[in-house]
Amino acid sequence: MSFAAFRERTSLLRKYFVRYRRLMFFGLLTLVAVDLLEILPPILLKRAVDSVVELKPYRELLQFAGMYFGVLFAQGFCRWGWRIFLIRSSMLVGRDLRNDFAAHLFGLPASFYDKNRVGDLMSLSNSDVESVRQFLGPGLLTFADSLFYLATVPVAMYWLSPEL
Repeated sequence: MSFAAFRERTSLLRKYFVRYRRLMFFGLLTLVAVDLLEILPPILLKRAVDSVVELKPYRELLQFAGMYFGVLFAQGFCRWGWRIFLIRSSMLVGRDLRNDFAAHLFGLPASFYDKNRVGDLMSLSNSDVESVRQFLGPGLLTFADSLFYLATVPVAMYWLSPEL
């Protein structure tokens, strides 16, 4: 498929993506923060176990425990952020798409409804709008999350234990 064909096929979605780009940007930003923070707990655990094995002072273990809970708190906050930003943007896109579709249907002549059953139109509109909403919310989230994990987790694993 050529780039021109891709642009033509995605022109409808692009309008909604551009409208809510800020929400989607902040959602993806908080998702990246969660993924970066996801790397820290195994590193902190490794260092805590090393400090116990090396018989270091007990307060050092407590510092690692505090950092661990701080990372978990930050992850929770960022998870809340991507849910608010990404899921909200997908819900708003779904709402706008439904409104635009309804406005289009109201503008059609009565002869259109003689040829097409209203139930079929409603069924198609609901399932298609939901598919677009799922793509722009959970679909985008899963895609970005998978890409970032693929880029970061092997690096963290190598850093923790090059032998393994």
